[in-house]
Amino acid sequence: MENEIKGTYAAVRPDVKHSTILSDFMEKHKIPNPESTDKLHATLLYSRKFLPTYKPNKDLNHEAILDKFEIWPTKSGKNCLVLKFTSPTLVARHNDLMSKHNATYDYPLFKTHMSLSYDIGEFDISKITIEELPKTMIFTNEYHEDLDTGGK
Repeated sequence: MENEIKGTYAAVRPDVKHSTILSDFMEKHKIPNPESTDKLHATLLYSRKFLPTYKPNKDLNHEAILDKFEIWPTKSGKNCLVLKFTSPTLVARHNDLMSKHNATYDYPLFKTHMSLSYDIGEFDISKITIEELPKTMIFTNEYHEDLDTGGK
């Protein structure tokens, strides 16, 4: 049996200050099944094609303007709590890497977001407001790993 060559997944993490703010926010509002502070991330690449020459740039910082909360369905049919944001530098990094590496992406648009919980059940997101969080957040610590197409 041949070894399957996996694709490439890359992401950035909120800096320590903003990870802590998000973790405290989720605890305060009793968000079901919150992502742990060390797992919070925003996707940069989700390429089914392996990118052998891609190297994360750990020196880049991306400012994000927080937009709103949304619920997106997960691959397993659960309700995922998503924090949508705007970050021109993160979009530019995504586009640059897509172009340089001829990477693939499963969606027509790259939507900058961070999943706060992959299973919030029937939690009512009208109980939380974006105004409780800072207007901006910093993402850094770009990293990569083999693509896991199973998802949550």
